Amino acid sequence: MLSHTDSNLFLEDLSEEEYVRKILIENKNESSFTTTISDQRNLVTYVKSEELDWYFVSVSPYSELISNIDQLRGITLLVTAGIVLAGLLLSVLLTSNMNRPLSALLEKVMPNPAHPASGLASIDEYKLMTEVFHSYHEREKSMQFVINHSSRTVREHYLHALLRGHSLEHYVSSEILKDIGEEVAGPYFGVLVFRINELEPLGERMEGKQQSLLRFALGNIAKEMLEPIGPCDVLIIGGSEAVAILQYTDNQLPEELGPALRNIQSFLNRYFKMTVSIGIGDISCGKGNIPSSYTSAQQYVKYRLIYGKEAILDAIATRHHVLTALSYPSAYEKKLIDAVQDGKPEAMVSAIEEFIDKISGGSVHQVITFSTQLMLSLLKHFDYLQHVPDSNFNDYLQAVTDIERAEDLTEIRNLFNRYCSTICTLIEDKNHWLNAQKHNILIEKAQNYIHEHYAEPNISLDLVSSIAGLSPSYLGKLFKGATRQSFSEYLNNTRLEKAKDLLASTSETAARISEAVGIYNITYFSTLFKKKYGLTPSAFREQEAMKSTVSDEE
Repeated sequence: MLSHTDSNLFLEDLSEEEYVRKILIENKNESSFTTTISDQRNLVTYVKSEELDWYFVSVSPYSELISNIDQLRGITLLVTAGIVLAGLLLSVLLTSNMNRPLSALLEKVMPNPAHPASGLASIDEYKLMTEVFHSYHEREKSMQFVINHSSRTVREHYLHALLRGHSLEHYVSSEILKDIGEEVAGPYFGVLVFRINELEPLGERMEGKQQSLLRFALGNIAKEMLEPIGPCDVLIIGGSEAVAILQYTDNQLPEELGPALRNIQSFLNRYFKMTVSIGIGDISCGKGNIPSSYTSAQQYVKYRLIYGKEAILDAIATRHHVLTALSYPSAYEKKLIDAVQDGKPEAMVSAIEEFIDKISGGSVHQVITFSTQLMLSLLKHFDYLQHVPDSNFNDYLQAVTDIERAEDLTEIRNLFNRYCSTICTLIEDKNHWLNAQKHNILIEKAQNYIHEHYAEPNISLDLVSSIAGLSPSYLGKLFKGATRQSFSEYLNNTRLEKAKDLLASTSETAARISEAVGIYNITYFSTLFKKKYGLTPSAFREQEAMKSTVSDEE
């Protein structure tokens, strides 16, 4: 038993109760039935959370659904008896039939010439009366449910109005407001704000119904553990926030409040895998000052950004943050930008850590403002990176929104680490791209030089590298990477292509052609030529001549 209106049954094993066994045997997602518990008739309703594998069970005694039920039942029975007696007397006077009053009444309201009344079958008048009483009983139960539900709804609206400083006098009767007001008497009040952490990731795994059950569990468990301290009402405000309105007898926080709140956090984390941050509002005197307590609790719970996702925060914990006036840490910003520009990951992480540590001493507003300012400075300083090919740099403007939605400093720290790492990668990509462009120009310059001066026998890697302004080894490496050939291979292939054209188009000797393309050793020239084309220079010339003759004959 995770939660029960009777605190004595909290965490008790009720599996042997007949109605609990019936729920487990039926194995339905939701249902209701009536049963007798401790010689008292009760209405049992339940719903099952498939995600959490818990049953939420409500057991409502009929006698407690509305007040004065015995008196209402007596009045109902008395009125019913009067109506029945009057009907009997009227039946006697009108029909003079003492033995069959209901039958005579049916003969008048349901005439049937084909089947005279005297031929009607005998009517079980007691059965009819039982059905009438049963109908009245069902209407009474329905009325009890409506009254009970309406009472809770009016009370919730009343409490919501108190939180916001609104009035319900124009919408609800003064008698009802007076009754509720007597229950919410104070004289001192304190508002607690429970903020569910990481509800959006939970929402991705759960349907809306399961999230509603989580919020219900939070409200029910909070009420269960806080009521021993004093009268308590819990309201669900929005999707991730619950509010508890506590009534105090003294103008100071009860000593039991801190341990009770830690128990709530521990219980929710253990059984529902849910973490909650709590803001304790300032104590207010009188119901009219409840909104100020609510506002202060909302402000305090925001400091979970600094203290973590399971912090319990009040005026004492947050006072020095509010009173601290920080200036923007420009030195740490410069340190971070330099580390990112130089591509030093360790220095970058250290600068981010120092920046976060510096701003964590201020208010939540300062933390968000300074973090946003740092992110905008990074985006502005490295704006030129958006021109890097395949860059999604503009998408990182979403980082500003991510800062505002962060729940603790760890998220902001990780956000900066992630985006600074991305900027470092973009800088590296840009440098590679620029170097590639520069190298392409140098390689193209070297290729043009070879094409223009291939006939010169003294052309070499050393000569071309001196013209390009690079070392021979570096130019050779670039050349190999760009052309898939070494410098000498590229030079020889260029010379052989020119020689092949000359062999096919002129009658010059192979020796003269070899010298014309810069190779002064005819034997070396023939070896290179045969290795590349599979024929000696003379055989290649004969082959080209035969092709020309065949072409002319055709």
